[in-house]
Amino acid sequence: MARPAVGPAHRERAPGITLTLAAYQAWFGSGSHIQPPPYISTDTAVISGHIAAALAQGIDGFVVDWYGPPDGVPNDRDRWFIDEATRELLRQSEGRDFYVALMYDEGTVSAAETLVTAYETRAISDLLYARQYFTMPAYLHVSGDPDLFVFPYPSVDPHIRWEEVRSQLGVSVTLYDKDPDPGDTEHDDSFDGFFAWVQPAASQWLTDGTEWGEAYLAWFYDTMVSASYSDRIAVGGVWPGFDDSLAPWGRERYMWRRCGQTWRDTWRIATQHAPPIVMIDTWNDFEEGTDIEHGIGECLAPSRQRAACPGQRVVYAHTVSNTGKFTDTFYMPIATAPTSATLAGHASGTLTVAHTVPQTAQRGARERLIITATSELSAAVHSRVTDTTTVWCCLYLPLVLRDAAL
Repeated sequence: MARPAVGPAHRERAPGITLTLAAYQAWFGSGSHIQPPPYISTDTAVISGHIAAALAQGIDGFVVDWYGPPDGVPNDRDRWFIDEATRELLRQSEGRDFYVALMYDEGTVSAAETLVTAYETRAISDLLYARQYFTMPAYLHVSGDPDLFVFPYPSVDPHIRWEEVRSQLGVSVTLYDKDPDPGDTEHDDSFDGFFAWVQPAASQWLTDGTEWGEAYLAWFYDTMVSASYSDRIAVGGVWPGFDDSLAPWGRERYMWRRCGQTWRDTWRIATQHAPPIVMIDTWNDFEEGTDIEHGIGECLAPSRQRAACPGQRVVYAHTVSNTGKFTDTFYMPIATAPTSATLAGHASGTLTVAHTVPQTAQRGARERLIITATSELSAAVHSRVTDTTTVWCCLYLPLVLRDAAL
């Protein structure tokens, strides 16, 4: 397979990684997902803001979890809603050096059909409709053909012959599945690539959330460079954590964000293996707690900068957040005022720190105060901020009073 190359020069990224994507949910406001919704996914201003925010973070495109078109089936409302949002996302991405691909969600098939014998027919019908998007300017073409991702469901996938689906589409596509399966080469031969998805090794979810997927990712990358898969496209996976407690289908699966360390660790492994494409799992799946739209789960933020004169007192305010599921205490050993904060899961508080610039500080000097918040649940989990005060040279002119009569 050719190395991906899309559009003009990309923003800086790790060596070997040429494309960064993010899985995207477009169902908020459809009525079948969390209420109240964080926003309406079909809102044009929301879509524009998402594109701008993703571009600012070095993301090249979204992979939309897509259900297919409305077609007189029970899940028509969801299908219509997501399809409208997808169409607008493609329209707004045009000319912005931003790309969109579809991830066909097999769950939509089981929601539309009662007979497993109809699953393949439904998938073909849905994807024939999708062909209109493949030719839109913003649709992702990594190796010359439109890219199409499949999110498989165990109850659905065995009833879909993906080689048959490909032959019925009438157009060539680059087709990706979730995870290679060395035990089923016949199935895997239907796909051009495979993507990693947020999960622990062997689906062994730990109650405390400390299993973050290291062994699974090692298996994925090692498998993708093995002789059986070396000619397929590897789409690496990175994620901030997982918590499906808000999802109607939730099963109490939990992966601790660890003050942003889960995000950094999954990126560290991706950088080491340097797959041509990395997909962030996810941009905005708030129901399963994999979203990065509002941050990666830092427990202390943000670092701040101020300017002050010698002898002046500067006050910095920070947010302390427990981005984990369980009550935790964060210790912040600040020399001037050692403190701690005990927070319930997903709760936040404020840390205020004062710094006085020494009278002897030289102009242009930078006074740095480093603050670390360490978790009581695990001493290895921490967040750090740096407050930087730049010293100004402040001159105070004497006040001269004159007699008004003069």
